[in-house]
Amino acid sequence: MQTLTAPQTGNSLIHRLDPRVRIITAGIFSLWLVSQQKIFLLSIGLLLALVGVWLARFPLRSVLKRLLPLNFFIVLLWLILPLTEIGQPILFIGISLSLNGLEHALHITLAMNAIGLTLMVLLTSMDIVTLGHALYALSVPEKLIHLFLFTVRYLSVLYNTYQQLTQAMCVRGFRLQMTWHCYRSMGYLLGMLLIRSVERAKRIEMAMKCRGFQGRFYCFHRFHLQAIDHRFMLIFYSFLLFLASFA
Repeated sequence: MQTLTAPQTGNSLIHRLDPRVRIITAGIFSLWLVSQQKIFLLSIGLLLALVGVWLARFPLRSVLKRLLPLNFFIVLLWLILPLTEIGQPILFIGISLSLNGLEHALHITLAMNAIGLTLMVLLTSMDIVTLGHALYALSVPEKLIHLFLFTVRYLSVLYNTYQQLTQAMCVRGFRLQMTWHCYRSMGYLLGMLLIRSVERAKRIEMAMKCRGFQGRFYCFHRFHLQAIDHRFMLIFYSFLLFLASFA
């Protein structure tokens, strides 16, 4: 869990960009990818995201590890869409597959991987606190920033609590099986996880109030656009407009 949420530190071109520029670019490019219908443009978008990974100097193993959960669901789409969508049938090992379903699966694969790589390059290259301050600088509501920061911060804590409970159950001889006892035990596990989460949330709230927390988000970062930010925006958005002309 910590590996998936930890920032990718470095001193590459991407890391030197203003966090606000990275957030806006990630949002605009993701929306552009979602709106495209041509496989050619989506392939160019995926290639552009891979160039971003190269510029950010991310380790290949880390990139593949983060993309693995996303592509697990995409594999399921490749198994379902060609068999369920209506369209021109093609035969593959004696099975009738829909050409429209295959194209739809390829479309989703290119778009989702390009978006995943884009968010990975532009957002995970900064720490969570900097991301929160950048969102505040972009006039995002403070309550949403609080919710986002607390969610990311305590996901790992919740996961560690879940691991502790499951280990305690295994020590007592619990084995995952298709029985009513197993279902009941899993229900107890989820209930205990919920109870501990509520108790921890109350303790955190009391600790924050003791430290003078009043529901305000105080931003200590002052962001300033540099020459590298202007050059990046000029090159990237010019190329994006060029691609948009083919849509």
